[in-house]
Amino acid sequence: MRGVEQDLTGFVSGKLTVVRKLGSDGKGALWLCQCECGGTKITKSSCLTRKDGKSTKSCGCIGGGGKALDLTGMKFGRLTALRSLGRHYGKRRDHFWECSCECGHVKHVIGSDLANGKTQSCGCKVFDIMKELHKTHGMSYTKAYRKWKYETYAGKLSSEEAEDINLWISKQH
Repeated sequence: MRGVEQDLTGFVSGKLTVVRKLGSDGKGALWLCQCECGGTKITKSSCLTRKDGKSTKSCGCIGGGGKALDLTGMKFGRLTALRSLGRHYGKRRDHFWECSCECGHVKHVIGSDLANGKTQSCGCKVFDIMKELHKTHGMSYTKAYRKWKYETYAGKLSSEEAEDINLWISKQH
């Protein structure tokens, strides 16, 4: 029987420092770790705390790198990881994932950006937030609004604009 799981936040293994717990893959806890080189790695508790000297010690910047954890099917905000696209050997040396967004779009994302919450959608979340921030009263196309607008700005409208609004209002009755 398993005991209570230890909180590894702040734990150091080689070049890795545990940042936070991400959840579980059914076999053990998954942890987001920051590497001294600037990279990140998602790894299991057992891989960080091995006593035989074979614990995970870096994001892959030491030696030949490691095998990426399988994030397939895991949900990160609005994104669901579909499949690994392999390792990217740029500055960050991280794994890319093809993800499906709730809105239906597909996006390629760095695995650690999924894990640390930096990327949570294909971009539709920002659009939704901006749409909500710039939302008006929603009454611009109603009869009551047009009548109010006419009455409020009657003295400031050109005769053509006033005539157009009067014609529109008369058709509404």
